This record gives sequence, C-alpha cells and structure tokens, in this order.
Amino acid sequence: MPVHRNKLKNLLAILLEKDYKVPVMEPLGFTIKLNQSTELNVYQSRYEYAFSEYVQLPPNVHNGGNTAVNVAFENIHQLHYITQSPNLNSESIQLAENTRFGLLPTHYILDFSEKQSPGEFAPDSSWK
Repeated sequence: MPVHRNKLKNLLAILLEKDYKVPVMEPLGFTIKLNQSTELNVYQSRYEYAFSEYVQLPPNVHNGGNTAVNVAFENIHQLHYITQSPNLNSESIQLAENTRFGLLPTHYILDFSEKQSPGEFAPDSSWK
C-alpha cells in the first residue's frame, strides 16, 4: 500500500493499492465501490478513514444508459451512514422506462445503519 508521510503535521496517510467492489450484505443488491483515493490517516496513534467513490444501487434502479446507478460519496469516515451535501458526481436515476426523465441526487443520505435514522425518524428507535 502506498504510504505518504507529512512530517510537518506528523500525519501518515495510507492509500489503497487498487479499486475495490464490496457487495453489501443487507440490504441486498447494493455494492460499495472504493477507489485508490480512499485513505487511512494516522495521527498520534489515532486513525480516521477518508472513503471516496460510489455506492452502486440495485440492478433494477437504472440510469439513462440502462445500467445500475452509481451514487457518489467523498471524504466520509464510515460506510454505514453516508451523508453528502452537495455532491454533483452521482448518476441520474431514470424515473420512467424509455424516457430521458431522471432525478440527479445531490443532497442525500445512504442509510445502511441499524442504529440511526435520518431526519424526522432520528428520535424514533422503533423505526429501524
């Protein structure tokens, strides 16, 4: 793995050697794609991830090219609850077949968590 050291900040950054595709176990059909810009930063015996790339939605959620939609994320610190605001690198979600009518996500939450919920559902523990 490539390692970069910033001696002024006493920071060690470890990068991925290659891109990875990791299927999500639950909910089924999602895939997390991590690229080489993902970092593990180590500073004073503490570490923090900076994940970047895409979550690929299930195959039945199509983009304009009739393939699965990729929703972008960058510089997040965990993969179970992803909040992006704004991110313009995602693909458009096709809303109706045989049309070019789509929805481009820019501000969104990808919630794979069993412990927290977004927005108005956050205080309701029974929501999960």
